[in-house]
Amino acid sequence: MHISISGTHGTGKTLLSKLLFERLNQEYPNQVTLIDEIERRLHITKGLPLNQLANLETYINIIYERLKSERLAKTIFVISDRSLLDNYAYSLLAPNCLVPNNFKNMFKEIFLQETKYFDLYIYLPIQFSIIPNNIRSTDIEYQKLIDKKIKHFLYALNLPTIKVSGSIEERANIIIKEIHKRHFNH
Repeated sequence: MHISISGTHGTGKTLLSKLLFERLNQEYPNQVTLIDEIERRLHITKGLPLNQLANLETYINIIYERLKSERLAKTIFVISDRSLLDNYAYSLLAPNCLVPNNFKNMFKEIFLQETKYFDLYIYLPIQFSIIPNNIRSTDIEYQKLIDKKIKHFLYALNLPTIKVSGSIEERANIIIKEIHKRHFNH
């Protein structure tokens, strides 16, 4: 079962992804893969710009790393901190001088193909204040625009999505219950 934790920055995706990985791994040892936050890793290791400054090189690297990670994940459960759907939403707000329209068109086709990989999208709405970390944008209007785009794609494409809010523990409990329900009904 492949699960994407989706939402704009600052919604608790990374913390929730790690908690779900730990909890599922206790139940199903060595049968869970966590695809960590690729964007943050690329920013730290390669110095690639993110958010409003993300450019063509950033998105090419994100697509490559994400698709490679998904292909290599061979466990029963895969928890992905974001998906290309999330990244595509960010790219749409990038100016054409940083990310040309022809690339955005191609990116859309790639993310639409990737939607076949995921059995479930967990949508995390904006619930917390952004905690500055010198990586994510603290622009609240930008955060809201990204959230609106992600939510639009999840629902317009009729992707299998559940919206989860509450504390990190409450979110994890809801998601674990949903995973059990879906996994054991197959």
